[in-house]
Amino acid sequence: MPSPSFADMRRRNALKIVATVRGTPQVSRADVARLTNLARATVSSIVDDLIGIGLLMESGSKQSAKGRRPIGLTFNPEASFCAGISVEYNRLDLVICDLDGVSHIERRICIPTVLDAGALSDTIGDAITTALSEANIAQLRLGSIGLAIPPRVGSERPTADPSFIPIDFMEVANRLQASLSCEIVLDSHLNMFAIAQTHRKCLPDEAETILIVRAGSSVHSALLLKGKLFEGRERRAGQIGHIKVPGLGGQCYCGGNGCIETIASDLAIVASCAASQQDVRSLDDVMHYASSGDQTCEATLKKAAYGLAFGVATAINLLAPDMVIVAGSSFVDHHQTRAELTNVIESLALPEILQGCQIVIGTSDPQAEALGAALNAVAIHDLLPGPLSL
Repeated sequence: MPSPSFADMRRRNALKIVATVRGTPQVSRADVARLTNLARATVSSIVDDLIGIGLLMESGSKQSAKGRRPIGLTFNPEASFCAGISVEYNRLDLVICDLDGVSHIERRICIPTVLDAGALSDTIGDAITTALSEANIAQLRLGSIGLAIPPRVGSERPTADPSFIPIDFMEVANRLQASLSCEIVLDSHLNMFAIAQTHRKCLPDEAETILIVRAGSSVHSALLLKGKLFEGRERRAGQIGHIKVPGLGGQCYCGGNGCIETIASDLAIVASCAASQQDVRSLDDVMHYASSGDQTCEATLKKAAYGLAFGVATAINLLAPDMVIVAGSSFVDHHQTRAELTNVIESLALPEILQGCQIVIGTSDPQAEALGAALNAVAIHDLLPGPLSL
């Protein structure tokens, strides 16, 4: 059996060869050896292994200056696939992508709020296997799974909905790994959203400071400084949901009063409307009644938009970012909410700071977090093209 050091060296050489082939399609083995400064015998042995697992393919021939026609090599991004799942309290977003980060499957699946870790892992596993089967992708080609999850969720996590069960996501990951025999990587919704935006080149190169605010079952934020995630002491940065809004909100699980979390989280919005409208069970119900003219739901969404905008404007005044993205919850994408968010931010943020700040409210890519999770899963194998760093 090869020693660990030999295996590590062979893996590094294999990744170097893969990167070379990806950057130079139809390259010959001899050229790979020259470009990587590896011995021809080493390249030939590793290339044979990579062809054997389907990661490289021999395709056609390459004209040589000396008239010989060596076989060219190309990278096969569909040798393996990775799944990304974004978990919210009432839904799953699923993306399955290849090793180039190209999405092949995208789905949104509604789930009950009463799922525990076992039921949630079964639901995720069934969703992945069903999607693979319908796309004629063998389960053996599933390399790894990324989960985008709410940050800092645990037994202390509050809920405005008493039927909502806080999830132990490490247990979910362990169950998935056991049932699907795949490596599982966990990270937050926000980090995965940022990865997807970077991969799809949605973030302008000139924007050095980017604030991302995500509404959903909780309200959090992330700050990107020159492409790097600022995490703060003990990775506790981003708690925008605990900014206090004067005169609004109620008791928060953090011990304070008036936190944005108690005003603008999906659970808070639903609970506020359900108190006066018995048919409200979800944020979709709130949106439906608001669009139908229900004054309570309209007022609740307007209050949520104000609370969220108050936090965003406060952060803008403090950080003077080049760009702000507000996304996550479907209520953010509602046209009335967008207008309210824009008006409040413009009224509370300093004009001289706001003038140089690009603000994006809502997102045209509802699967961004799931895609980021899938890309994160690809990245653990060092096979994602280009840099992947936060």
